[in-house]
Amino acid sequence: MRLVARTGGAVAALSLGLAVVPAIPAYAAVVHVGCDVEELRDAIDTANGTGGGTIDLAPKCTYTLTDANTVGSNNGFPTITTDITLKGGKHTVIERSTAPGTPQFRIFEVTGPNGELTLNRLTLRNGSINSFGGAVLVGSGAKLAVNSSKLTDNHGTFGGAVILLNGADLAVNSSELTDNHGTRQGGAINGQSGSTVTVTSSELEKNTASSAGGGISSLGTVTLTRTEVGKNTAGFGGGVAVSGPVTFSHSKVNGNTATDSTGGGGVYLIGATGTFESTYVSRNKATGTGADGGGILDFGSSIINLRSSWVIGNSATDQGGGILSRQELNVRKSTVQDNIAGSQGGGVWSGGTTSLDGTELKGNRTTAAGSLGGGLFTNSGAATLNRSKVIKNRADGASGNGGGIYEQPGSTVMIDRTKVANNHPNQCAPTGAVTGCVN
Repeated sequence: MRLVARTGGAVAALSLGLAVVPAIPAYAAVVHVGCDVEELRDAIDTANGTGGGTIDLAPKCTYTLTDANTVGSNNGFPTITTDITLKGGKHTVIERSTAPGTPQFRIFEVTGPNGELTLNRLTLRNGSINSFGGAVLVGSGAKLAVNSSKLTDNHGTFGGAVILLNGADLAVNSSELTDNHGTRQGGAINGQSGSTVTVTSSELEKNTASSAGGGISSLGTVTLTRTEVGKNTAGFGGGVAVSGPVTFSHSKVNGNTATDSTGGGGVYLIGATGTFESTYVSRNKATGTGADGGGILDFGSSIINLRSSWVIGNSATDQGGGILSRQELNVRKSTVQDNIAGSQGGGVWSGGTTSLDGTELKGNRTTAAGSLGGGLFTNSGAATLNRSKVIKNRADGASGNGGGIYEQPGSTVMIDRTKVANNHPNQCAPTGAVTGCVN
């Protein structure tokens, strides 16, 4: 354990009645460091004191941290207080040692107002702390960019790999965040109120959280483009759990699992707008007793918009195998197929206003005795189906009803130029409730 305290502060400018002229950062050039932890720590200290810069790390090197930066610190390196880029190479790794007796600490902390850390072609792993951000803590006003890098096997209470505090921003490009663990929320990424998370051409896989958001948990804004969120696990929101706006574009939410009774196997929305453009939501599961929303779950007062997307092969133990919407659902030119719910709404469970336009509900089913609405179940509000198809859905189990559509008394279903056919045991129920539907 090193006993020398590190200041990591900025260089002070003193004057004797003279104007202080801003200095040109002396650290603008690329600085190369060898395969040595202490050399890297010193380089970060120097960069903090001279206005930032790029630090070129050794390729094929593993920087193994056996202690924190200073006695009692929660970080492996000096806190990032300025704009620093760490540039790795082929097989460059920064890790906390897994040897018995190694103290707990995260790898990096980035603090505002000027802290900005960019990771290029790096793997960060084994960060572990019973606090925020197992790999990286991003504080107020600070920024983190992750490019062609991996954050793997990190552990934190909130945000196993990254936590964003007080309006901080995160950009993840061409990267992998895998096998990270949040003791509570956000297995890989946890965004607090006012934060912005942007993930592009990346993978968030095999991350876990005991509470919300196996891949991402956020109170701020989330945008995912050409990104896969797969095989993550959480109590609820197996892939993503958000209470701020989230947009998925040309992405995949695949094979995630929510394990408690709340549900939301793929995506869990709390009073948020979820927009899905050309995105697959598939093979997600809500496995807890009475859990809803295998693919997408609106916990309350959310808006779900799907365009040219696919909700396929998801399952929930209770309601809404593909989608459960309590307020507003708008689906256009999309497919909801082969989803399974226990009791109601194999494809879609609607409790508010639902619009399906040019959309196909196909091969969905409910399985429990007395189950209702293999394709669509409307609990309340109004559902409108325009130029759509409801085909080959089933309400299985003894006394199942409404193989295609079940309209709960008090709700309204209107169909226009829509095909309802080859559903079992009937097309629509109760008999005569859905105008234009012939059993």
